[in-house]
Amino acid sequence: MKKFNRALQKTMQDFGIKGVWLSEKTGISNQTISTFILGKNEMKTDTLERLLDALPAEARDYFYKILHPRTRDVEAFLMEASQEEKAEVLRLVAASLEKDVTNCSKIAGKLVPSDKEVIPV
Repeated sequence: MKKFNRALQKTMQDFGIKGVWLSEKTGISNQTISTFILGKNEMKTDTLERLLDALPAEARDYFYKILHPRTRDVEAFLMEASQEEKAEVLRLVAASLEKDVTNCSKIAGKLVPSDKEVIPV
């Protein structure tokens, strides 16, 4: 459960969400929220769900990204990436697009009779 309380604490800090506000939205006491965030008590799953449902959508998405950092979005990655890392990402995207265009052309060639001109995608 410590992973959840740390993720909630970081989400609330980064989005400027106060425990009092969250308490008003959920009906969960501010003290219960505070002791959970500090790791002094655990929270039932349904109570945690109520807290998460009360968060703005963007904050809720952020919470889940903290829990599963491998699923972070590209924008978050690019904000932290060096210029070299960004350049490498662009090279990979370009190579992927080039491969997709080649594959589409091959597929289109199979679908179009050979006497018709295939226009590359």
